[in-house]
Amino acid sequence: MAPLRLLDVNTMQFADGNYLAEKERQSKKVIPYAILSHRWLAEEDEVQFDDIKSLEAAVSKKGFAKLFQSCRLAKEQGLEFVWLDTCCIDKGNPAELQESINSMYRWYQEAAVCYAYLKDTEATFPSSMEDDEWFTRGWTLQELIAPRRVEFYDTNWQVLGDKHCLKDRISAITKIDIAILGGAKSLDECSVAARLSWASGRRTGKIEDRAYSLLGLLGVNMPMLYGEGEKSFIRLQEEIIKTSDDHSIFVWKGVKDEHPGLLAESLDNFQDCGSVKCTYFRKGKSAFFMTNRGISITLNLMQWTLDTYLARIHCVDLADSQEKNIQDGMTGLFLRRLDEDDQYVRIKINGQELVHDLRAPLNWTEARFNRYSREVPIFVRQAKMIGHQHTEERAFGFRLGDGLLENDAETEKMFRVVGSPKGLLWNEAEKTLTLQPGFPYLDVLAYLDISKQGKKVREIKLCFDFDFNPIALLAESSATGAKDPSLLTYSTGDDVYSEQERQRWLSFAERLPHDSHPQAWNTVNNQSVASKNSIRSGLWQLRGDRIEGLDVFLGGTEIRVSMKMVVTEFGRKCWELRFKNMPGSSLKKLFA
Repeated sequence: MAPLRLLDVNTMQFADGNYLAEKERQSKKVIPYAILSHRWLAEEDEVQFDDIKSLEAAVSKKGFAKLFQSCRLAKEQGLEFVWLDTCCIDKGNPAELQESINSMYRWYQEAAVCYAYLKDTEATFPSSMEDDEWFTRGWTLQELIAPRRVEFYDTNWQVLGDKHCLKDRISAITKIDIAILGGAKSLDECSVAARLSWASGRRTGKIEDRAYSLLGLLGVNMPMLYGEGEKSFIRLQEEIIKTSDDHSIFVWKGVKDEHPGLLAESLDNFQDCGSVKCTYFRKGKSAFFMTNRGISITLNLMQWTLDTYLARIHCVDLADSQEKNIQDGMTGLFLRRLDEDDQYVRIKINGQELVHDLRAPLNWTEARFNRYSREVPIFVRQAKMIGHQHTEERAFGFRLGDGLLENDAETEKMFRVVGSPKGLLWNEAEKTLTLQPGFPYLDVLAYLDISKQGKKVREIKLCFDFDFNPIALLAESSATGAKDPSLLTYSTGDDVYSEQERQRWLSFAERLPHDSHPQAWNTVNNQSVASKNSIRSGLWQLRGDRIEGLDVFLGGTEIRVSMKMVVTEFGRKCWELRFKNMPGSSLKKLFA
């Protein structure tokens, strides 16, 4: 369907609408017309809708030359009608303005030819084309891509060439894929992020038009609300996710502490996304949508550091990925869990916002990622955050408090650190045992060998479950048995021991309560074991809550154990494990 009104190239007056409708009905084809793409002059200098009623008024405007030249070119090419956005829309009619903006991409797409007028370019100085302001304007992006045929004219209306023959130069200027400009590739083959990247550096007279000018390019429609400012771009993204499951809409950069959502605050956040491609996922992506609690989405999450997950999204940036086959690529972003169990926010980790190729830095494989990750339905908060609690630095580990750091003049410390040396750090000043971000070895953090202190409790395993609830497992001598492998000492991080030795130890250490020996465990949370008679010899499981921690008495021992969140001397939040004597008790009874 042709635009709402067209100009007759002979009279430069509006053609009869009834005549056009009847002609289109009879031919069952869109009436051939030319369309102009240009930069606006000052509004008072352009030929407006009301000026067409008086040719004398129109001729007096500076912009009349563009109207005249467009009619001349169309007539020479055998076309009867032209359309210009300056005078063919009644901008005093809000309904017509809204319909026109939502239809404009289609109008340019269906035009027989588009004349692109480059006011800053002269044919005698071809290099001036690269600096022409036409390439920096928001509306001209769709006017470049939508038409099948675009002819470029310089400031004197001398032809420069068409889109096909100039595609290499235009691609270098705009960063748009040459295959798109040449017609060998459709927009549907380009990710949402790539399309938004083409528009990221462009400007419009009204800030809302940065979003409105992209409706056709992204295949969506939405009402115009001038005065909403940057909210227009949020609304645009909300419209996109109503009809598209393209995860690349989340690959933008520029996360702000006060705006930690999955949707970008500005179009400029997509500046570096031109090489982002969608990846195939046989299982299919889960639906996601906006709610009053943020974006509801199901993602594969992997623990990264305390209260923080790496969320896999199904796209890859070929500029950063070492993978030649995009289907092998994996991209992740960081989500931090809030106090509400299903609420998350997007954050940066040490300035890093995205992991574009999980294989390159961490040597992940698809199977290994799936082993350590879980598919979790979550809400990612989009509303503005007050305060910076969600951005505080956190240590993925434990601080060893009272009862574990006591020294005796004649003995060593009560513990030795054992386990996997890779990624495990002991900080003597902080008294913390932590894993470096990105090293999630199941729920294993470290093992404390305290067997030198006596015969009852030999080992303590410190770990977290997938929800970051802190857990301490106490292994008594009756549980480990004489045939268990000897523990391997780790102190400075320089120790190296064979994978075979490590696996022998892990075969015991990973024996969790939900595995083969549930009856062997005394499970303790914030309600202590009731009595001495209910205690079984073997293994203790002390389970804290990720918000409330743990503060209990071990039944039959009168030993108080606590796990609570603290801030270390270095300003990092982590869990602190403490054992405390109560009246009439002694830690030596537990550890001796």
